[in-house]
Amino acid sequence: MNLQKTIRKVLREETNFPISMRRRLKPIFWPEKRHYLNPIDHEIDRLVSKVYTPNKICNYIDANELIEVIIYACAENLYYNTFYDINDQSEEWEIIFQSLSNYIRDKYGDKIREYYKHHC
Repeated sequence: MNLQKTIRKVLREETNFPISMRRRLKPIFWPEKRHYLNPIDHEIDRLVSKVYTPNKICNYIDANELIEVIIYACAENLYYNTFYDINDQSEEWEIIFQSLSNYIRDKYGDKIREYYKHHC
């Protein structure tokens, strides 16, 4: 089994994303980390390291607000880069957005709270 098929299999097993979402999420090779990431993980890492830096996150009321802001920023970036052919008012996008939100809260919620607590 080649690497791409293995990555797709792992993504399918790890997530409960709708098929329309899984079909569009192609693994991205990230040279700094020397492995493949799904676009959601790549986008979260990019947002936290480059946009929501420690000197900017203390403007938010609490860590939960920061998590919501990161979710919406990630969803917006993924929408314009990956899901642009879906109407953003459609039920399909709503399902994708809910899946994305749940994934980010489950996987990154505690990390973002710790990040906020450490820097603010």
